[in-house]
Amino acid sequence: MSSMRMDHGVGRDDGVGSDRRVGQDGCQCGEGGAGMSSSESGAGRGPVGERWDAYRDAIVRIELPGGVVEVGAVPEEAAPRALSESTGGAYPAGIGDRLHIITAVDSDSTDPRVDDARNAMLRVDLEAIGVRWYPAIGADRAWCHREASFAVVGLSRHRAIALGAKHCQDAIFEWSPDHWALIDCRTGEVTSMRWVSRPVDALDGAGPSGGR
Repeated sequence: MSSMRMDHGVGRDDGVGSDRRVGQDGCQCGEGGAGMSSSESGAGRGPVGERWDAYRDAIVRIELPGGVVEVGAVPEEAAPRALSESTGGAYPAGIGDRLHIITAVDSDSTDPRVDDARNAMLRVDLEAIGVRWYPAIGADRAWCHREASFAVVGLSRHRAIALGAKHCQDAIFEWSPDHWALIDCRTGEVTSMRWVSRPVDALDGAGPSGGR
């Protein structure tokens, strides 16, 4: 979600190679970089500023073998004691104990070709690692701003953060039976929330094609 600089040194042991330029902040960005430079981001800024609230409210659609599911945090005003009491949502079978949603899209980009190229490089990294993934889309609740993403099975949290950081992301999502988490790729800070899910008819055609 949202490319900005990543000011940390997570995960050089991931075996995820790339011939992209490595910036001073450790982010591997294409020619000219992506997102805000270190001078633009501002010293001492909290987790990606005003964007963090938008990330907390985001929803994700994932194209799983059994159909497309939409998942996101339970709105704070709803705050059910038990998720099943209000939604009946179930964690999908066959995807392990956690799923990480990662994109390489720069949320400030206006060129779909650039977005596709960035996600193609992330896909190369996923294929090099040998993990299974499903097409996904992260979006605001109005379904206006959408980012093609990968729902990845079998990554540790550390490695998932490292991939997000490598591709200049502010944060990634983690979905498990117990929580829906927003994870800061700079600091590793985790914001855990209850989740709600529901089946939907289609992914909307904007996610990466394929899956493995």
